[in-house]
Amino acid sequence: MNRIAVLPPEVRDQIAAGEVVERPASIIKELVENSLDAGAQNISVTVKAGGKELIIIQDDGHGMTENDAQLSLQRHATSKISTINDLFSVGTYGFRGEALAAISSVSTLALTTKTADAETGTKLTVKSGHKSSPEAAPCNVGTHISVENLFDATPARKQYLKSDEAEYRAVYRTISELALAFPSVSFSLYKGEKRTLHLPLAAQNEDRTKQVFARFSGNLLPVLHTAPGLSISGMVATPDSVTGTRGWQYLLVNGRPVSDPKLIGAVRRAMISSVGLEKHLHPAFVLRLQIDPILVDVNVHPRKSEVKFAEPRDVYGSVISAVTNTLQNHSQNMFSGSQMPHLPVPNYTTKKPKDTSFSFPQASFSERHSQRNTPSLLAQTAHFHSTDELAKTPSQSGQFRFLAQVDNQLLVADGGDAMYIFDQHALHERQRFEVLLKQHESKSITTQALLVPLELSLSETEKSTLDEHFEQIAALGFVVKTGGKKTLLKSVPQIVQTKKPDELLLDTLHALATESQSQTSLEAVIRQIIETRACRGSVMFGHPMTAAEAQALLDSFAKTEYPDLCPHGRPNFYTIAKSDLMKHFHRA
Repeated sequence: MNRIAVLPPEVRDQIAAGEVVERPASIIKELVENSLDAGAQNISVTVKAGGKELIIIQDDGHGMTENDAQLSLQRHATSKISTINDLFSVGTYGFRGEALAAISSVSTLALTTKTADAETGTKLTVKSGHKSSPEAAPCNVGTHISVENLFDATPARKQYLKSDEAEYRAVYRTISELALAFPSVSFSLYKGEKRTLHLPLAAQNEDRTKQVFARFSGNLLPVLHTAPGLSISGMVATPDSVTGTRGWQYLLVNGRPVSDPKLIGAVRRAMISSVGLEKHLHPAFVLRLQIDPILVDVNVHPRKSEVKFAEPRDVYGSVISAVTNTLQNHSQNMFSGSQMPHLPVPNYTTKKPKDTSFSFPQASFSERHSQRNTPSLLAQTAHFHSTDELAKTPSQSGQFRFLAQVDNQLLVADGGDAMYIFDQHALHERQRFEVLLKQHESKSITTQALLVPLELSLSETEKSTLDEHFEQIAALGFVVKTGGKKTLLKSVPQIVQTKKPDELLLDTLHALATESQSQTSLEAVIRQIIETRACRGSVMFGHPMTAAEAQALLDSFAKTEYPDLCPHGRPNFYTIAKSDLMKHFHRA
C-alpha cells in the first residue's frame, strides 16, 4: 500500500482556505479587492456578529457572465495573469484565483452577478464546497456576494476567532485601508442595520486621508519625497497628536495596503530623532510608496499583506528622510522667529556595501553631531546655566548638585563620588507615577460627577471597544450614556485628577484594547492609565528648564522608591564614577 496519496479536492480546498481565510476581515479584503478590480465605484459591506454570521459585499462593477461566474468559483481561475512573467508586474489585487473557492469551502456562499448587456443576473450557491446549478435571478449591474456561517463545518477553526467586536474592528480597519488606496471609490460599512462608516468619493488622496483621519483635523502634515525609482507621499500627524495605539498607521505600496514592521520602524525612528517619542506612544500616518513593480514582490504572502523589496535599505532610508524632512519643516515653521538652528538631514539613501545583518543606514556619530558641538550652537540649544544662577538654587538634600541641562533633554549633576546624567522626562515620570499610584492605593475607586455631561467624539474603533468593555468601564468609575447619535460622559473616576476627562476615557479604552483577554483585571488597566497620565504630565524631553526647576527635580530623586527605571522600563540615569574619570585623564 502506498504511503503517499493525493489529497481529495475537499481537503485541498480546506488547506487553501487556511492560507487565505483567517477571519472575517480577510474574507472582506479578498472580496472587496475583486470589486475594485471589477471597476466598482460604490462598494457596500454589511457584517453581523463581526462577520461570523453574515458578510454581504455589494458593488456596481462590470459583473460577470454565467460562464465566468462558474469559473470564478474554481481554484486557480483568474482573469488577471496568464504567464509567469505577469507575476513580476502585478497591477491588480485579486490575481491569485483562490478567494472565492477558498471562502466557499468553509462557509455558505451565494453569488449573484450581472453584466451591463445581460437581460438578467446569474445566481450560484456553494455550501461547504458543494456548488448548485446556475439560475437566473434579478440583479443590478455588478456583483452581490453573501457569506454565512463562517467555519460552522470546522468548529476547531471557529474557536480561534475573537469576540464579535474585535472581529468588527478588524473589518473596519480593512475597509479603511482599502478606502485610502482608492479615494475615487465610495465605501460604506454596515454593522447590522446601522451604517458605521461612509466615505464618499474623494478627488485626491489627501482628501480621502482627511476623511479617514477626521479626528486629526488640522494636525496632519503632508509628506512628499522622491528618490530614484521611488516616490513617497502621504500625511503624518503632528508630534503632539501621537496616540496610545498603533491603529492609525497605514502603509500602501503601489496602491496596495501592506503591513511592514520595518517601514513602521522607519517612521518611528524619524519621529524619535526629530522630536522624541515615548515608548508607549505611536505616530499616526498614511504613507503611499510608488515603486517600479519589478522592484517589489507582492506575492510573497498568501493574503498579500506583505511585500518584499529588491533594495530594502534604500526604501527604508527614503522613508526616514521623508518623514524627518516633514517634521523639521514643521518645527521651523513653528519657531520661525526663534534662533533654532536647522540641522541637516542625513542622507539615508546613500548606498553602502551589503552585509549579512540589517541595520538602518545612518551617518556616523561624529558626522551627525559635528555642528551640534560648536560653542555657538551649544549656547542656543544646550541651555547650560551659569554658576551664579546655580548659587541661587542650592540642593536641599545635598545629594545632587545640578550642573547643566544638555540639549533640553539631559540633566547633569554632581553626586559626590560620581557624575550623574539624568533623562529629565523619565526621571519626572517615575516620580509622578509613584505619587499617583500611592494616591490610588490609599483609597478605593470613587466616581466624580461632571457639572455638565461631556459629549464625546469617539472613533468607530473606540465606540466598539466601549461596547465590548462597557461593564469594565463602569466598574472603573465612568458613567457613559450611549444611544442615538450622541455619547455622553457623565462621571469619571478620581484615579487621576485631570482637566480633560474625555482624554482619561480614551486612555482607558486604549488600555482595555491593548490588554490581552487574560490580563484585563481592573488593577492592570488602572496601572496602565496611571502610567499614561504620569507621562503626559511630566516635563517633556526637549523642554528647557531653569536651574531651580532642575534642582527641585533632583531633590525629589532621593525620595523615589524605584529610581532606576521609568514606569515603561527606560533607564532614568547614567553614572560615571569620578575615579574612572580621573583614570581617563591619567589623574588617578
